[in-house]
Amino acid sequence: MLLRISGAFFIAAAAALCGFLKADQLRRNESVCRYLWELLMKSGYLIRYRSLTVYELCTGLKECSFSDELTFISSLPEEHIPGKDFSGLWLEALDTQKGIPPEERELLLRFGTQLGSSDSEGQAEMINALSEETSVLLVRRKEEYQKYGSLWRNVSILAGLMLFVLII
Repeated sequence: MLLRISGAFFIAAAAALCGFLKADQLRRNESVCRYLWELLMKSGYLIRYRSLTVYELCTGLKECSFSDELTFISSLPEEHIPGKDFSGLWLEALDTQKGIPPEERELLLRFGTQLGSSDSEGQAEMINALSEETSVLLVRRKEEYQKYGSLWRNVSILAGLMLFVLII
C-alpha cells in the first residue's frame, strides 16, 4: 500500500512539474522578446545619436544588462576581421545561443544581416521597423504567458491529482 501511495505521489508530482515547465517556457519566450526589444532600442540610440560603426555598436551592446541573457552578444567582434563579413559573424554568434524562439531568431537574423549595410538613417529606419514588429510580438508573448501559463499550471496540477486518486 505504501508503494502504491508513493508511486501515485510521484506520478502526480511529475504531471504538475510538466505544466510548470511549460509555463516557464512561455515566460522565457516573453523575456527573450523583451530583451530583443531592449537590444533594438539601445542599438537605435547608439546608431542614431552617437553614429557608431557596427563594431563600436557591438562593444556598446556588450556593456548592456540584456547581454547576460542574450549571450550571443559576447561572441560578436569588437573590430574588423579581414576576410570576414559582419553578417556571417553575426550569424555564427547567433547560432551559439540556444533557446531563442523562431520569431525572435528571425528578427535577430534580419537585424544582423542589415546592420552596417547602409548609412545611419537607413539603419535607424530598419531598426524602427524591426522594433515595431518586436513590440507587436512582445504583446502577443505577454498575452500567451498570462493566458496559457496559468492554464498549464492549473491543468497539470488537476491532472496530477486525478492520477493520484485513480492510482490509489
